[in-house]
Amino acid sequence: MFNPLTPKQTIMRKVEKEMLEAVRERKNWSSGNTRVQVAGNALRVFLFENHIYSDNMGCKSFSLAGWTSPTTISRLRALGVDVCIKKHTPMYDGSPIDSAKWYDI
Repeated sequence: MFNPLTPKQTIMRKVEKEMLEAVRERKNWSSGNTRVQVAGNALRVFLFENHIYSDNMGCKSFSLAGWTSPTTISRLRALGVDVCIKKHTPMYDGSPIDSAKWYDI
């Protein structure tokens, strides 16, 4: 896994840069199809109103929320989740995963 606060050298969308800034600052934020929600110690990221990422006092987890779209993968990778699609199969840290389940990071 790579650190979401120091993303790999990749081309990152403006919305992803803004999302990461909101995550770093732990502040509510929304732009287009992406939203960061902070309530107490819990931080959540939503894509098209699907909950895809959580950080609760450093306990981080993610879900593809049943979607394997390039946008979902891109948002999670921007957050530091080593997720990708290989031969139509979602992968996390090199292992196949269920796109509907939650995984600890």
